[in-house]
Amino acid sequence: MERDADYRASEGFLADREYWTQRFADQPEPPRLAARPARPARQVLHHTAFLPPAAAARLRQAARQARTHPSALLVAATAAYLHRMTGARDVILGLPTTARTDAVLRATPCMVSNVLPLRVEVQPRLSVSELVRQVSLEIRQALRHQRYRSENLPRDLGLPQGSNDLVATEVNIISFDYDLDFAGHRGATHTLTTGLIENLAITMYDRVDSTEGVRIDLEANPDLYSAEDLATHQRRLFGLLDAFTTDLEQPIGTINLLT
Repeated sequence: MERDADYRASEGFLADREYWTQRFADQPEPPRLAARPARPARQVLHHTAFLPPAAAARLRQAARQARTHPSALLVAATAAYLHRMTGARDVILGLPTTARTDAVLRATPCMVSNVLPLRVEVQPRLSVSELVRQVSLEIRQALRHQRYRSENLPRDLGLPQGSNDLVATEVNIISFDYDLDFAGHRGATHTLTTGLIENLAITMYDRVDSTEGVRIDLEANPDLYSAEDLATHQRRLFGLLDAFTTDLEQPIGTINLLT
């Protein structure tokens, strides 16, 4: 509480608010793969799939070629997918972050996670590498201002009260050390929930200890998507990821999404 009060009274808080209010001053409409929800979701629909080890290895190799992290490549692929499926060139994604920007916050047991609205411009003529570079830069800029609470932004922008209409699709990258050992006894991690989903969330579990490859979950509002919808989106997205990791110089508009 005290650290939060100090932050809100700081110049950093003012700089963060200015960054976000300027970045979204025109109140852009996020692209959606389904309509707006009529009501908050009470349950979450899940679909889990794995990038095979060979595809996961290509993903990491492509990220090294692009001089970025595999997470940036996945975010770029999701932005390209939304562009190709909706025609939107102004793509906004929700990027969950820890918002723990120093050692004290990292060691303090409290709820500080934030969901940053990530805005990128996607053109059909852009190459994969150009889009990945843009996404990497946008992520770096957003992370510099990640402590500013995203739930305050709609109010700052003068959006209708209670509206959080800046993000529809989230991309969550969960990567940490899964090698748990308790006095010689192996531990296993299980994700119980990532919270309620208003529209759609794509979560990548980058488990370096996994023999199954990279796990990718699609979680959705069941009022908007069916199990078949999620399975279809997963197959198309995996196809696009495969194209991303095969040729970094191909234009976004030439990637085939047909299954």
